[in-house]
Amino acid sequence: MIRSARSGSFTLSASALSLILGVFLAPLARGNDYGPFPPSESVHRVSLHRLPVEERILDREAMTDRYRFIGSAAEGVFLEISYKEGEAGEGWYAGITAEGRVALAETYYSPGPLIAGGWAYSADLNRNDVQDYVIYTWLGGCGLAAHNTHVTFLLSSGGGYRPVTVTTKMLDFEPFIWVEGRPAFIHTGFGGVSADRDGKPRNFWIFNLLVFEGDRLEIRNDLHPNFPRVVWYSYAPNYEETDKITAEQREELLRKVQNEIRSQI
Repeated sequence: MIRSARSGSFTLSASALSLILGVFLAPLARGNDYGPFPPSESVHRVSLHRLPVEERILDREAMTDRYRFIGSAAEGVFLEISYKEGEAGEGWYAGITAEGRVALAETYYSPGPLIAGGWAYSADLNRNDVQDYVIYTWLGGCGLAAHNTHVTFLLSSGGGYRPVTVTTKMLDFEPFIWVEGRPAFIHTGFGGVSADRDGKPRNFWIFNLLVFEGDRLEIRNDLHPNFPRVVWYSYAPNYEETDKITAEQREELLRKVQNEIRSQI
């Protein structure tokens, strides 16, 4: 059931919001023809299950939004996310109950705007036979900023869950892949140099591979030869490692992005 809390409020389904964002932002983003894999390369993607919404209540006047997702009807698991003013400030909070037991107490995970919720998925990411959860929160913006997204992983451990939120840029490819028999996540960063080998300023997409170890994430670029990959933002489709910069410049771009990832995981 999806309803408004007041007559002056409106209700917008996640699918409708996704369509609206795609129509209006895709022409501005100019980042959908890039990635660590060319279209011709076969990649085994992880299948995530999109969670059905049992109830949504959006109140524009009070600036609150709440989704109740069905994690597993058979096991009585529910994921609830809310945008509100909470103990950690205004933003998005998540909580999980399992058969009436609190598996994750309400936890702040993103300051993303009010309209940014509504995308939640499940998969056994850390291979412990318990479903983990993934929440996408669009951070808003135009141009390249339209790709800015918080991806929150609710990783199962010891009967509970640990939330981990990373900031990434979502391009037009599924970021979850299988690598050596385990799920992994492709993190997308962005950076630039003031002068490349030819003395020209250039920008680059920066791809790193993250894997799930229990309730934590680790950078594991050693698991696949395509990582890490630095791809020139060439205003044309491009998937190849760049030769426009020096080895030192490449290492500096990677260092900045990887340090940001490590600060979040």
